Amino acid sequence: MCEKPLALNAVEARETVEQCRSRGVLLMEAFMWRHQPRTLELRARVAAGLLGDLRLIRSSFSFPIEPGDWRLDPARGGGALWDVGCYGISTARFFAGAEPESVRARARFGPTGVDLTLTASLGFPNQYEAMIDAFATSLAAGRLVEPAEDGLAQMKALDAIMEAARS
Repeated sequence: MCEKPLALNAVEARETVEQCRSRGVLLMEAFMWRHQPRTLELRARVAAGLLGDLRLIRSSFSFPIEPGDWRLDPARGGGALWDVGCYGISTARFFAGAEPESVRARARFGPTGVDLTLTASLGFPNQYEAMIDAFATSLAAGRLVEPAEDGLAQMKALDAIMEAARS
C-alpha cells in the first residue's frame, strides 16, 4: 500500500506499476475513503441513476501552512494538488467512472515552486453512460477496480492539471 499520491508524476507511477506487476507485487494507492461501505453504496446509487444524472462534482480543501513545512518541498511531493487536491480529483474520477477529457487549471506558486493554491476544472465524457458501463464491467469481473491502474490514471490527471496550471 502506497500513500497518495502513488508517485510524483505519471512517468514514476507507470514505472512503479510495471515494476510491481513484473515481480508479482500487489500495489494499491492509499485512498481509504474509496473502500468505505457508504462510499461504495453511494457509487452504486449514482451508477444506477437513483440520484439523477451526475452533472457536477465540487470539492474544496484548505488549511493554513507554516513556512518550512515539508509540504512546501517539491522533492517530497509538496503542494496543494499533491497533498489535498488529489482527493477531489480522485472523487471526480471515482464517481464519473471515466478519465477527464479536458483539463483547465490555475495556480499560485510559492518560492519553492510548489502550488500554494490551485483551481481545476475537469471535463468528463458522458459521465452517466460511462459510469454504468464501468460498473457493469466491474460486476461481471467480480471487482470494482484494479487499484494500481487507478493510481496511475490518477497521476496522469494530476500531471495534466499541474501542466495546465503552469501554462
